[in-house]
Amino acid sequence: MVNTRLNFSSAYHPQKDRQIEVVNRSLCNILRCLVGDHVKGWDQKLCQVEFVHNHAVNRSTGFSPFQVVYSVQPRGPLDLMSLPISSVVPKKVKDFVEGLHDVHKTVHESLIPANSKYKQDANKKRR
Repeated sequence: MVNTRLNFSSAYHPQKDRQIEVVNRSLCNILRCLVGDHVKGWDQKLCQVEFVHNHAVNRSTGFSPFQVVYSVQPRGPLDLMSLPISSVVPKKVKDFVEGLHDVHKTVHESLIPANSKYKQDANKKRR
């Protein structure tokens, strides 16, 4: 129907499929970051790892894996959370959300010069 093809690789020879190697490496990196010092709790973080991986936008395609499969971007916890104006929100929750927004803003601001540096380095090899 959508012209997809399933290619099987052996479980004992994953090097046959470079794409799987890249995905496995990125999943391991995400899991390592989430687990931290609590190594025995790695299995409890797998759902978060899956969500993060499927929600992350690929640099080459400009789409997340979830968008490629379902044509929509999934909503994250911050997208689903709206701070009501009329009711009282605990200070701890406000501080957490504001801190998260500050971190995202800082990350976005730091990515702009990094992207321009990557662009400049890539353009050195082009005419």
